[in-house]
Amino acid sequence: MNINCYKQITEQYIEKTLEIAKEFYLKNKNLDGIENTFGYFTNHIVAGLNKKRLCIILSLLLYLRDLQKDVKTSIKILDIACGSGLISRTVAGLGFPTIGIDLNSNEIALAKDFLKFFLLIPM
Repeated sequence: MNINCYKQITEQYIEKTLEIAKEFYLKNKNLDGIENTFGYFTNHIVAGLNKKRLCIILSLLLYLRDLQKDVKTSIKILDIACGSGLISRTVAGLGFPTIGIDLNSNEIALAKDFLKFFLLIPM
């Protein structure tokens, strides 16, 4: 198996995740820092590039998880400077134990709000 076989799986999942993120962004445009986080993935000139980058990350993680199925350990993710948690939430949604940390309290508040919002919408 190669990493490209995961592309279709991750692209569909990312599309749905980014739809939820855009809805969250549009409903919360007044929150501090939201433009720099959710806007960067949904409403920015580099949003398409960020989507491709996320697809590569998720495809690689799924590939690595399948490679190590016979190993007793699992992949655990530490997202340093996680910001609003969009990537952390996306990775965790594929079943990877994930911890996101950030020094910016506004970003952490956004991440918590996004998680609550994300969990209300069926995937």
